[in-house]
Amino acid sequence: MAKRSRVLLILVLFVGLAFLLTGCLKKIDLNLTIAIQGLGETDPAVGMHTYKYGASVTLTATPAENYDFKEWEIEGLGSFSENVKEIVLKDSISATAVFVKKSFDIEASVDPENGGTVTGARSYVFGDTASLTAVAAEGFKFVEWTENELFISSDNPLEFVVNANRAFVAHFDNEYMVTVDVIPEEGGMASGGGKYVFGSEITVVATPAECYDFDGWFVGEELVSEAAEYTFTVSKDVDLVAKFTLKTFEVTVTAEPKEGGEVMGADTYDCGEEATVVATPAECYDFDGWFVGEELVSEAVEYTFIVSKDVDLVAVFTIKTYVVTSTAGENGAVDPEGETVVDCGDDLLFTFTPEEGYGVDQVTVDNALVDVVGSPDTTDKTYNLEDIRDNHAIDATFKQVFFVTEFDFQGQSPLGNRYDVHIEVDPEVTLLKFSYPGDDTELPVAEAAVVGGVANIFNFFTLDDADFLLIKAFTADGNLLAEIVVELDYSEAFLKFATFTPKKEWSLPSAVIYDVHIEVSDNVDKVEFAYPGNPEAEPIPAMASPVGGVIDIEMNSVDFDAEEITVMAYSGAELLVSKNFDLLKAIEVTCEFVDDYPILRISEFKFTVVVNSPFCASVEFAADGDIQVIEENPFAVPDLGAYEFRVFVDSALNRVDVMAKDGADDKIAERNIDLP
Repeated sequence: MAKRSRVLLILVLFVGLAFLLTGCLKKIDLNLTIAIQGLGETDPAVGMHTYKYGASVTLTATPAENYDFKEWEIEGLGSFSENVKEIVLKDSISATAVFVKKSFDIEASVDPENGGTVTGARSYVFGDTASLTAVAAEGFKFVEWTENELFISSDNPLEFVVNANRAFVAHFDNEYMVTVDVIPEEGGMASGGGKYVFGSEITVVATPAECYDFDGWFVGEELVSEAAEYTFTVSKDVDLVAKFTLKTFEVTVTAEPKEGGEVMGADTYDCGEEATVVATPAECYDFDGWFVGEELVSEAVEYTFIVSKDVDLVAVFTIKTYVVTSTAGENGAVDPEGETVVDCGDDLLFTFTPEEGYGVDQVTVDNALVDVVGSPDTTDKTYNLEDIRDNHAIDATFKQVFFVTEFDFQGQSPLGNRYDVHIEVDPEVTLLKFSYPGDDTELPVAEAAVVGGVANIFNFFTLDDADFLLIKAFTADGNLLAEIVVELDYSEAFLKFATFTPKKEWSLPSAVIYDVHIEVSDNVDKVEFAYPGNPEAEPIPAMASPVGGVIDIEMNSVDFDAEEITVMAYSGAELLVSKNFDLLKAIEVTCEFVDDYPILRISEFKFTVVVNSPFCASVEFAADGDIQVIEENPFAVPDLGAYEFRVFVDSALNRVDVMAKDGADDKIAERNIDLP
């Protein structure tokens, strides 16, 4: 009983409490929070709304354009697909209207059907970026996209934002464009461009302009062919460029001769460019013209032309020439004589040579006196016409220098023939010098001063047999003005002439036979012979008498080693004159060692044989063994003088015999030479 009472009491309390609470709840405010996902509108609007407990609320969701309503997500109640939903609020809750993007179909087809394929055609949601890629079949190329036969784009792939259902057509083509162009524009022409079906073989042709070279066909920077006619198979669009280069040429200029002048204008020129070359002749040259090889191309010093090839231009210059006319008066000569052609700027040396007894008087150039150059060694005078740059006339005159040359024979003495001398010369002469023509023998009086054009010399001695005397006349500056050869008359001399010619030599007794020829004056009736320094030996004969002033005898010289012989001329017992003469042997021989040849066992020697006798016709070598003479053995002697021989003998030999033979092959002399 008590238990039932307690239960009843609890129930009464609970009901009362519920009644109490219900009354209170009706007075509570609840919050409804509206939110959205995606794009759209709601009613109530997005945000927080306040309602009384138990209030009924209708939720309405309206999607934005290109969006669809998906559902209401209501806190504590779940998800509902109706866009209009009524709820009773018993608590503060949130409700979210969920909107999603619409889905669109993107379709694609191809034209022609075998032209290729398209990837990327499918369903996309609004706002997505669709990408369609046209893949061309072999031999085809993508051209463009169209939609409803309207051009859309030529981009591949085609990308766009999806906002509707769309249907595209990918167009393909199997014809390709070949374009041809030229660089530079004026460099030439190109042909062969156009539209061609895939696989076609075509030829493009490049034709360079006159001044250009074809470099090649290029695609971009790539050289695809160096051939002017380029053949290839069309497989794609291609932009071909024919590149040309302007030709350049070398213009060289040279002067011929180099010293003839200066030339300018050498350079590298573009084809078709105008070039000017200039030739400037040197002072002594004339310009003949511009030449290419042997061809004259211009006579103008400034030659302008259009460059079209390499060219080597030669400026030819010719040196100017002038005529110098030279003349000489009587008693002399000039060298060169007459007209002489001379190059401009050259010098021309003139030599003026007087005749014997004459000297150079004066020299004029273009009628103006000039100074000539003398010498102490020659009567020639010279004048150097320098740096000739015009025509000239040069003239020389000569004057007599020696007027009187008297040599009065006074007699013969041991010193020689004695003369008194009187000489008259030109007043310009201050000194005379005397000598024998072609002989260095010095005279006792070698020179004499000239005063007032006159020289007198007493007791002037010459050699007994001197027939001629050379007289040289010098001026105060030491130069030789003139010279003359005078003949000496010593017909009144006692002993005029004597020769001793070796004829033959004897071994036992040792002697030499001479042919003797002597000329004496009429008052000489006897001539005696003796050896100076050996008075005990007497030649055979020791005396001879002249016939008609002449002695011709054969003499045996018993003193083989005698080098001189004394000739004494007598008139009765009176000794008129005495003189020594040289005695030569028929031959003179010397020997020099040259070399040994041990393998051959021979030795080489050089023999020098001097032939003094006109009776010697040949020279022969002999030895006690083998002997070889390179110059022949025997050797025929053509004339008097010295001869050299290469002689080879057995190395064991120590002597060689050298023999002189006459025309009858008889021995006239022999020398036994010990080998060195």
